[in-house]
Amino acid sequence: MPAALPATRVDFLLANQNQDGGWGYFPGRSSWIEPTFYAMLALGQTEHHKRLDKTWELIRSWQLPDGGCRPNGEVRQANWCTALWVTLHCVRGVFDAPFEAGLQWLIDARGAEASLFRRTVSLFQKQEDGYNASHYGWSWFPGSNSWVEPTVHTVIAMKRVLAAGHSGKDLQDRIALGQSMLSDRRCVDGGWNYGSKAALDIALPSYPETTGVALLGLQGTDRRFLQKSLNRARAMWDEGQSPMGRAWIELALRVHGTSVPEAAPEEAPEPPGGDLVLAAVQLLARQPGPLMLSNQGAQSSQGTKL
Repeated sequence: MPAALPATRVDFLLANQNQDGGWGYFPGRSSWIEPTFYAMLALGQTEHHKRLDKTWELIRSWQLPDGGCRPNGEVRQANWCTALWVTLHCVRGVFDAPFEAGLQWLIDARGAEASLFRRTVSLFQKQEDGYNASHYGWSWFPGSNSWVEPTVHTVIAMKRVLAAGHSGKDLQDRIALGQSMLSDRRCVDGGWNYGSKAALDIALPSYPETTGVALLGLQGTDRRFLQKSLNRARAMWDEGQSPMGRAWIELALRVHGTSVPEAAPEEAPEPPGGDLVLAAVQLLARQPGPLMLSNQGAQSSQGTKL
């Protein structure tokens, strides 16, 4: 069984919730959706979940008229964080008109390599960039290339939508395409880089953070394909390259049912550098339920305390 949630990390998140209900990347900074998303998932599993009602109102206010979600209250363009926004709706069991608009924004969004011109050119070029242009996912910002992390978050959001009872060929096709992209861009060592697996015919290294994130997006994939990646992830966990990398790897391994030795109890009252995302991911690594897709159906249809 995973260890109990470290009280110091919970207290650290609670102490640094902004007046508007959200969280910044570091204490005293303005609220952004990414740290707010992870804090909501982590604290939604505690007795402090009532603190998230105001947070939910804030998150909802960041949707734009086109259905996409902006990353905070100041940015005026929607981007990849729409996937986090949709996932939070699924976790809370809210499937209203704004949710439908956000989901449609995700379905319509795609990496720049999905354009007809890019795909046509790729047919006559040697594939040296480390990716197949026919396997595209999602980008950080509209109009740019697909990257691993925004693709993972969108695949997770769409899988939750399916588990909530929504259907549609477009939705299923985009999930399959996104997973194909993730599989295609796996590095030779079994892990993942941020975007491609190679550049100029040179194999690129994998990193623990992106490897952990990619494994979350590939839940449900054939275990025989994933075993090399899970072995690489475990080696990364043993190496302990960085607190953030270790947290993501621990989270991914637990989600895939791979045992991880219990870490020493957290003694410090806050994570290194006061990183609020790190604090939340460390909590989720101990209790990964919100990011496990195998049991999401009941969560999505009934909502959670989040």
